[in-house]
Amino acid sequence: MGSTLLASGFQKAMTEKQLRPSATIEPFDVVQAYYRHRGRVILFVAFVALLTGLAIAFLPKVYVSESKLFVRIGRESVGLDPTATTGKTMSIQTDREVEVQSVLELLGSRALKGLVIDEIGAERLLEDPDPNWLTGLLDRAGSWKNRVVVSIFGEGDLSADEKRREAAYSLLEKNVRVWAKKNSTVISISARARSPHLAQEIAATVVDCYQAEHARIHRTAGSEVFFEEQTARVARELDEAEAELRDTKNRNSLVSIEGHLALLEAQKADIEQARLEAGRELAEAESAVSVLRASLEATPETVLAEREERPSEAADAMREQLHTLEMREQELLSKFRPDYPLVRAVSAQLAEVRKIQDRVDKFRSEPTYSANPNRQKIELDFVEANTRLASLRALDESLDEQYAAIVGRLEAFNDQSIHIESLERQSKQLSESYEAYLANLEQARIDRALQREQITNVNVAQPATIKYRPDSPRPVVLLALGILISAAGSFGIVVGSERLNRRLRSAEEVEAGLSLPVIMTLPRRTRRVAGEAVLVD
Repeated sequence: MGSTLLASGFQKAMTEKQLRPSATIEPFDVVQAYYRHRGRVILFVAFVALLTGLAIAFLPKVYVSESKLFVRIGRESVGLDPTATTGKTMSIQTDREVEVQSVLELLGSRALKGLVIDEIGAERLLEDPDPNWLTGLLDRAGSWKNRVVVSIFGEGDLSADEKRREAAYSLLEKNVRVWAKKNSTVISISARARSPHLAQEIAATVVDCYQAEHARIHRTAGSEVFFEEQTARVARELDEAEAELRDTKNRNSLVSIEGHLALLEAQKADIEQARLEAGRELAEAESAVSVLRASLEATPETVLAEREERPSEAADAMREQLHTLEMREQELLSKFRPDYPLVRAVSAQLAEVRKIQDRVDKFRSEPTYSANPNRQKIELDFVEANTRLASLRALDESLDEQYAAIVGRLEAFNDQSIHIESLERQSKQLSESYEAYLANLEQARIDRALQREQITNVNVAQPATIKYRPDSPRPVVLLALGILISAAGSFGIVVGSERLNRRLRSAEEVEAGLSLPVIMTLPRRTRRVAGEAVLVD
């Protein structure tokens, strides 16, 4: 490839010398050209070698530390912040590449670099652990460049500390690099510094600061205090509502609205059923009393029980009178003769009495009456029916009163149940709110604990490494670069020298340049001949 380049260069040079298109350059011509300008080439190569050696020896050594983060699916990926669950929520699917890109953005942010500067210090970041004349020269050149930029654009009212901090920002911007391969959740972080320990410290500090920031930005500030206040407030309101509900139930001797309402409805149904039965029995009792009253009116109080034959009082009186007359007749006959008028009068009276006695019954029949048993039974049934009717009427009135009372209790309970149901709804709502706030408070406490312990879904897959072999300058690369510069520069020197030198050095050049044939060539003399003679090698 080098011969081809030299040939093309010589071809261009010869063209500019107006050589014929058919002229060609041989490798020997290239060697001759290098030999003719060997002094310049050697001087250039020596200069490049000197610069390469100085670069290898005195260029500031830069060390690299690398750390890796693994982004896994964690609470930050699929979880909701406690404040996001206080209302309606919707599912949002986030691509893993978006999450990795977000991590890369945060790792490269100026805010994170500011935290790293605060942790390490601007002075430590900017100090040179191994100064030499070359690094001092480079630092002075950088300072001179900064002064030129400041003189042109201005720097504002910056203090010395602010200037050092800005310089530290620029240093981190240039020496800290974060990247991730496509379709990978592993993020690489590399830090470059002039000492291996500082490079490791920068990489480790970047990782630590990011983990703290990652835990912070995925939490809502003040959520724990907010949920503590709201939980305490809802707890107070819940206690007040439950106390009012308890007092209301105690005043009304209630355990539950449904149970008490079912009890009242059962009592009302029982009373209605009892009223129906009492009404039916009352109608039956009234009908029975009416029938018994009619039967009582139609039934006599007494009935003929039997007839008893007893001596007749008239016959007895006749016998006594007859006996008296017979005694009077005997007395008179003892004193008088039968034809005595008084005797005849008594005898006539005695005969008359005997006639009457013969006509009068000696016995008389007397009937015996007793209470009518049918009437007595009817009267007893009537009394019982009246008693039952009175009790049924009293029962009906009592049932009416009970029905009116239970209806009144139901109406009053309906009014009370509205208030009780309102209190129960309020208590239920407050209880649900309290449980929700309590769950969110516990979630906020868990988030705070995770943040305090820096537990996130970003794990350190590889801690910051320490490499005692400098990443730059690399001697092999510098040597290869020096060789390449030497080759290219020497080639350029040879080509340039040939272009600037218009001497004709071969028979072909003479024929091409003068359009005349060359008759003969003479060997080069040890001393040049003055004049216009053409010398040929």
